[in-house]
Amino acid sequence: METERPSNKKIKEEEKYDWEETIQPHLTIAVIGESGCGKSSLILAAKNHIFPHPHEKFVTKLFCVDVEVDGKVETCMVRESNVEDLMGSKIYSVEDDMGSKIYSETNVVLLCFNKTEALGDVEKWFQKLQKNMPNVPIIVVRIKKEEEFFESIYYYSTLKQIEKYSPLMECFPHAKEGVKEVFQEAVKQARKREIADDDKAV
Repeated sequence: METERPSNKKIKEEEKYDWEETIQPHLTIAVIGESGCGKSSLILAAKNHIFPHPHEKFVTKLFCVDVEVDGKVETCMVRESNVEDLMGSKIYSVEDDMGSKIYSETNVVLLCFNKTEALGDVEKWFQKLQKNMPNVPIIVVRIKKEEEFFESIYYYSTLKQIEKYSPLMECFPHAKEGVKEVFQEAVKQARKREIADDDKAV
């Protein structure tokens, strides 16, 4: 008999959600991107298989998500961070409290964007994250907010540049398309890193 999972409770007076988590995660996934790019939608579509109301606000930036890969369920702690907080006027490093928390505890990064014009920034963000987390896998994720039928030549040429140094995935949380695959790839990349680290230690 399957154990009932912790569920969200509505705080009616604030119209927000609070999450009660009781499970110790094995992996930590950092979901990083611009404010409003769809990070929360991606996480909640993976966690509860729901698409949140666009105006809903959330109390926490930490979530537990179960990801099944090759028949094994991995409980992951997912930490949501705005790229503006990490790379605004000040770039946080491992010496900063905020940077230390994110950089030292992260097993894999999902670097998210949803606008074609943000692609140039994605390359810069990637390089800065890689500098602070040189051994942590980074997956670039394009979050679609609606069906799109046309992309510019610039979009595809920039994607080719990104694909040279990072896995690139797309998802459409509103339709629950590609969400499961994004988190499965994150777990796979984190496991590969663990195996590589273990081999070095031998």
